[in-house]
Amino acid sequence: MDVALQILRPGVQHQADVPGSLAAWAEFCGTRSWATWGRLKESVRTGDSIRKRASGFDGFHHLENDAQEALLFNRAMVELTQPVALAFARSVDWSGMRLIVDVGGGYGELAAAILSGHPALRGILFDLAHATGAAGARLAAAGVEGRCTLVTGSFFDAVPGAADAYLLKSVLHDWDDDRAVEILRNCRRVMAPHARLFVIERIAPEHFCDSPRDQGIARSDLNMLVGTGGRERT
Repeated sequence: MDVALQILRPGVQHQADVPGSLAAWAEFCGTRSWATWGRLKESVRTGDSIRKRASGFDGFHHLENDAQEALLFNRAMVELTQPVALAFARSVDWSGMRLIVDVGGGYGELAAAILSGHPALRGILFDLAHATGAAGARLAAAGVEGRCTLVTGSFFDAVPGAADAYLLKSVLHDWDDDRAVEILRNCRRVMAPHARLFVIERIAPEHFCDSPRDQGIARSDLNMLVGTGGRERT
């Protein structure tokens, strides 16, 4: 958080267009996210996110009515996803697969990385309207818009079927256990016996220590608590 606030000082230029930039993530941390962290004590005492205490609801539907916040949030998620997406796309054997579904995939950074490296694959990017309404530009920039279909919807209602692989990157940690199980069940309902489900998340240790890795997971765990009511899991 301190780094984010330093970057946002007046007169400091944002380098959003350079490889590896975290400018949007820094801006998000120093503005929208910082406002919720200021009420961390309430969430620790109650177990509820600040959003739920204020409105009665967790989740991301508030982004449907705030285009500027949706843009900042989704740009930040693209930045955090880029290095993970490249590593994941290269580490999986995609042979024999024809269709992937990026569930809750935002602007499609993960799907774009996979489709860019594997021309035989097609994809479906599935998310709420605040993401799919603007995701086309990101897919076009990656040169995969012709092989990736945008589908708008909620994974609590249903998930597109008939795919060979389903991707859940940084999705389950946004939700409590019951809601996470609901997402997994909706994926399972439409999966053929041969289909594969990839869950890409931080793995929390059974017991935290003071290592940089564990500190990062602990901060993310608290961030999920105050923001969405979710958690990092073992």
